[in-house]
Amino acid sequence: RLGWSVEHLNWILNNPTKTTDKVLEDAMIIREKYKYVIFCGMGGSGLSVQVVKSTFGDKKTKIYSLRTTSPDAIDEILKEIAGIEGSLEAALEKTLIIPISKSGTTKETVTHKDYFVKLYNEYNINIKEHMWVITDKGSPLVDTGDYVQREIQLNGKADIGGRFTSPTTNIFLMPLAIVAPEKVKILLEL
Repeated sequence: RLGWSVEHLNWILNNPTKTTDKVLEDAMIIREKYKYVIFCGMGGSGLSVQVVKSTFGDKKTKIYSLRTTSPDAIDEILKEIAGIEGSLEAALEKTLIIPISKSGTTKETVTHKDYFVKLYNEYNINIKEHMWVITDKGSPLVDTGDYVQREIQLNGKADIGGRFTSPTTNIFLMPLAIVAPEKVKILLEL
């Protein structure tokens, strides 16, 4: 369970085209296409996103860490982006949803994913264009739709536990690359 160790970090730094360059490319695609990104993850997955948001703030693309199933938390995010865009439908058109679950069976994350699938369907918006998933290979979360999938670990392994997702996984690096791409390599090299 020590995939975040110095050995793993060195592998990332020595393989930039497979790792940091790919994360930065994904983030650029997201920034060009979406104005809002809602990361749905519990425990370390949600906290990693919140650390990025709290530390680096929001830039052109605003990120959210949805780490509770409280309807009030979901409503607060949706009301905020709908208020900015003028309607919920307009907001959804500019939003990417990213459920995060190592196992792909985390009940809260699956509930969030299902909620957003239903919401997008209500507005006849193709959810497959508005949802990516971050999970391990073979996860049931991937089997639930034809979504863009990114593995949690940049090396394709599954030996990092949820609470250790920062700073060497897509769970931390993806939101960081979205709001502060210039910090990705700097943080890893520290």
